[in-house]
Amino acid sequence: MVGQVLIITDIHSKTDGSMRQIVMITFLINGFYNCFSQDLIKVKLLKEDSTNKVIERFESHAPGGYAGSELLLKNDNSYEYKVGTDLSNQFSSGTWKKKGKFLILNSSIQKDGLPIKIAYGSNGTFEKDFRIAVIKNIKGDFIPGFVLVNNDSNKCDPSLGICNESFDKINRVKVLLENGMSSKWIEVEKPSEKIILTLMTDVSMFKYVPMDDVKFNTRRNSLKRK
Repeated sequence: MVGQVLIITDIHSKTDGSMRQIVMITFLINGFYNCFSQDLIKVKLLKEDSTNKVIERFESHAPGGYAGSELLLKNDNSYEYKVGTDLSNQFSSGTWKKKGKFLILNSSIQKDGLPIKIAYGSNGTFEKDFRIAVIKNIKGDFIPGFVLVNNDSNKCDPSLGICNESFDKINRVKVLLENGMSSKWIEVEKPSEKIILTLMTDVSMFKYVPMDDVKFNTRRNSLKRK
């Protein structure tokens, strides 16, 4: 988290030297991440919540109102979670359950569970003679990411057509995004053919917050992340 703040601060210090902008951006980004640890307070349902089957609404707002988060619990045991600032935002969705004093959230897509479909042939977008197509989602949008080939050390970038290591056959692949989300290893049934990998969702994985048994302590009118 601190590294991201330092990078942005450095960019602004080189471009315009404005200390005011540096302080404000750092302040906002810190507030964005602090929203994850703040208590979520139960608030009244909005008019549209009943239409959307929301039965409980929790919110948290940073001082000044520049950052905030909300958690919506629905009657089908699904949830929607959003957190953000004026600069950036993230979200998550999945299922919720209550166990004792805890509310437990599990996202629909886990950190190592990117839904990837593999296909073979030349119908994809290939960089020069590279054998792995540029990664796209179900809408055909370009997805910047890496493909690990055969082992964890061989990282390939299909958009540039380069890899850390050379290979004769592709026995298995894994898609890895820069935010750390990845697919499982996928066995390649046709190791000598070109490969097309598709992310089977149009949800932005770069703004997605994976949750694996994330627990909140439940109180009378609030939730506190454990």
